[in-house]
Amino acid sequence: MDIRDVAAAHVLAMTNQDILFDTFNIAAHSPFQESDMSASLRDATSVLQCRVPEAVQYFVQRGWSLPTHIDRVYVIEKAMQQLKYQPVYNFEKYISSLPG
Repeated sequence: MDIRDVAAAHVLAMTNQDILFDTFNIAAHSPFQESDMSASLRDATSVLQCRVPEAVQYFVQRGWSLPTHIDRVYVIEKAMQQLKYQPVYNFEKYISSLPG
């Protein structure tokens, strides 16, 4: 999640004339799919290896431990549909911006 995406979502919400009050999840695009959810609770490493191998590589290169489970993923489709929210700064972009 990047503050620039958060700011863009706020502008979209404030300028939307059709929605007077609602609640939206604002987050980056998730690299995970709904079919990954069960496995991510049991074996996050294999799901990460499948969906974002560059993140696994980054962790391994630094000697960091990977999460053993992922217990939540934020779904942003409602914000995308109703607010026309389109996050720019997603996980893959973040990983690719990290040094070596």
